[in-house]
Amino acid sequence: MDAVALLIADHNRVRGLLAGYGETHDSENLDEAAKLVAMIVEELDVHMTIEEEVFYPAIHELKDEIGESVDKESKSTTSRRS
Repeated sequence: MDAVALLIADHNRVRGLLAGYGETHDSENLDEAAKLVAMIVEELDVHMTIEEEVFYPAIHELKDEIGESVDKESKSTTSRRS
């Protein structure tokens, strides 16, 4: 599974947990609601760690590589025109 698919799966899992929380909260099943809150917090913590330590640095690195390629190409094109 690639990083984007993993993050999308995380989003979907948390959406499901939030929906379950809404249902248990409405039914006043506070024990189950508390368990779901703990699961949501844990899922979000893991998700944020993946984003901050893996995904965002990779995006910044890719952005830097693309930027360098574009800069080199633009300098190359400019020098050929001169």
